[in-house]
Amino acid sequence: MDKIKLGAWIARWEGRSRHVYMDTEGHPTVGIGFNLDRPQAKREIEALGLDYDKVRTGAQDLTDGQIDQLFSKTTDEAISGARQAVTNFDDIPEDKQVVLVDMVFNLGVGKFSKFRKTIDAVEKEDWLQAALEMKDSAWFAQVGAKENQRGGANVRLMQG
Repeated sequence: MDKIKLGAWIARWEGRSRHVYMDTEGHPTVGIGFNLDRPQAKREIEALGLDYDKVRTGAQDLTDGQIDQLFSKTTDEAISGARQAVTNFDDIPEDKQVVLVDMVFNLGVGKFSKFRKTIDAVEKEDWLQAALEMKDSAWFAQVGAKENQRGGANVRLMQG
């Protein structure tokens, strides 16, 4: 998998911010979609030499290098989560892998794993059915159903 293309796809939807902001679910977030409420967030932020509480309150910002380090780690975790959830992940086309990793990045592996019908369709390599199942979810509406929004773009990649 081309991690540069994958990273660009995810960053396109997540944006990039040195300063903390609230995501659509009300979680303090920084960098490229790094949720400060996630387990181990404090440890991961402090491993970069930052003060977690200051980052969380907006008193300390991240550098580009720190953003890139966090993003690389969370992207690797999302790849691992997609492999865990989808048995044939390594055998499917790269564009389908990108969609799955983006969904895991956005939802977390726990929530993504509940997309059983989508996962079943992917494991059967039935891309149209997988796309239909993605569209039939609250996630699709939450991330944007239009073609130039995350949900619509991911569905287009999955079915294409």
